[in-house]
Amino acid sequence: MRHVARLVAALIFIGVAGLSQTNRGQLIGTVTDASGSSIPGAAISALNPETAVKIEAITNDAGQYQMYLPFGRYEVRASANGFSPQLSSGVIISTASTTTLDVMLKLGAVSEEVTVTASAASLDTAKATVGVTVEENLLRDVPVPVAGNTRRPYQYIAMSPAVNTNGNRNSIGGGRHGSTVILLDGLSTDVDNQAMGENATSTEPSVEAIGEYTVVLNSGAAEYGRTSGAFLTYSTKSGTNALHGSGWDYLNNSQLAARPWAAAAREKSRSNEFGVAVGGPVFIPKVYDGRNRTFFWSTIGAYRSGATGASSALQSIPTTAMRIGDFSDPRVGTLYDVLDRFTTPTGDVRRNPFPGNKIPITRESRVTKYFMNLLPLPNRGSAPTLNYVGTSTNTFEPVTFTAKIDHNFNSNHRLSGFYQYGTQPRVQTDSVIPGDFGLTSTNKLDRFRFDYTWVARSNLVHTLLVGVNYNTYATIRSNYGQNIGVKAGLERIVAYVL
Repeated sequence: MRHVARLVAALIFIGVAGLSQTNRGQLIGTVTDASGSSIPGAAISALNPETAVKIEAITNDAGQYQMYLPFGRYEVRASANGFSPQLSSGVIISTASTTTLDVMLKLGAVSEEVTVTASAASLDTAKATVGVTVEENLLRDVPVPVAGNTRRPYQYIAMSPAVNTNGNRNSIGGGRHGSTVILLDGLSTDVDNQAMGENATSTEPSVEAIGEYTVVLNSGAAEYGRTSGAFLTYSTKSGTNALHGSGWDYLNNSQLAARPWAAAAREKSRSNEFGVAVGGPVFIPKVYDGRNRTFFWSTIGAYRSGATGASSALQSIPTTAMRIGDFSDPRVGTLYDVLDRFTTPTGDVRRNPFPGNKIPITRESRVTKYFMNLLPLPNRGSAPTLNYVGTSTNTFEPVTFTAKIDHNFNSNHRLSGFYQYGTQPRVQTDSVIPGDFGLTSTNKLDRFRFDYTWVARSNLVHTLLVGVNYNTYATIRSNYGQNIGVKAGLERIVAYVL
């Protein structure tokens, strides 16, 4: 039992230490009267009108209060004996941030409630952390990049100050590229040593699954370790008492694009990113009514892309004459026969050139003949070099699914679970021999996250957070398993060498 008690204590300690890495923020302030004197024992309640979840607190002897709340907009009510209650609406709580709301109560009856609207967000002076929060409304309203890949939450960091974008090499808060750590509800998005931080952005969930994110530029608290750069903390979206959702379809078509300056024609491409998102209370008629208690939010999105590269890359392939051993074109250098050797008077070994720069067809190996027959003929003049313009195809069809469940046992106990599944199959064909030398890659991700939050007191919150990222990735040639070497006769060459 002693060891069990130690384990529980360790888990609780870990939960408290990692609190700032969840989707919660702090609400602090001081309650005073008109003369500026503090009011101890004042009752503070924060209500999320979308979920009807309420968290309560009591001011200390100095009239101060502190609350940990999930991100969102709240109605904060303060009351004390002999004073008129005050209701502050539209109080914004952001992830990994501190909101200060000082309240001044006026003498009066309990029935004379004063209603005020929260002012615009002010500078967070409660912590030394420097950062910025981007809310869901801004994520939804700003233009989004849709060309060549799916939309990713990481692409929106350019809206934040102190972010220097340079292609895929972003610098945040003056930090070096590759030094950013990304957290999803407190869980790292890293999947392996090659996919950490910015390199793991392909494993992020759909944009519609994110409620808001905070960029911690520098001077992070102690729980933000493992990096010399910035932190991105994503908070996943939760359902509310209202059933609502959205659908989207982003189209990118080559017919709407300009011709690249170095290409002979526009590449033929078409891509669509589409999906749906829905959330609300968990409600099963005659079985369970989860309004005010249990909520869900789920998204499913897909991306379909097909592209034929523009005819702009030049390659050199054998001409018709070369296929029968004729390299007599004056633009081709002299070919020497490795089997026809002689020794000079000085003792140097030299090789004689092929007569007329022609290789006897009898010298052609079985392997050479096999691959020569796979190659197409030149399609750009009769020159021996840069005589072929090839095109390749690239199909990319990822699918992402997310589901989140939040259950509030009461105002002090909350359970949350999140699951993400994603797959990113990609098929690339070779520009010269499409069928045999292309690439097929697969990338699958399963992400589980579970957290339990216990609000023991308004200023003491225990959080147990457990998460797993499971990623599998493979790349194979299109001819894998076809024994193309055996077909070409390579086993005979190997046997001869041995």
